[in-house]
Amino acid sequence: MKIKDQAIKEIESLNPNDLLTLIDIIKNYKKGVKKNNLQTHKSYMKVRKVLKECKGSFSKEIILNREDRI
Repeated sequence: MKIKDQAIKEIESLNPNDLLTLIDIIKNYKKGVKKNNLQTHKSYMKVRKVLKECKGSFSKEIILNREDRI
């Protein structure tokens, strides 16, 4: 069964009060996703700007730091 079909089946089984609650949850989720995507993009661009100036291998630095903890 596809995810969408499964979701529709579950929605159809809800009583009216639960359905109203679900609609509120969906609306709040959509607002949060849009806001979160914008914040994630801003954070990503900030990190890229900082790392642009770094020389060497960032992954090697991470590996070296991890070896210190082992």
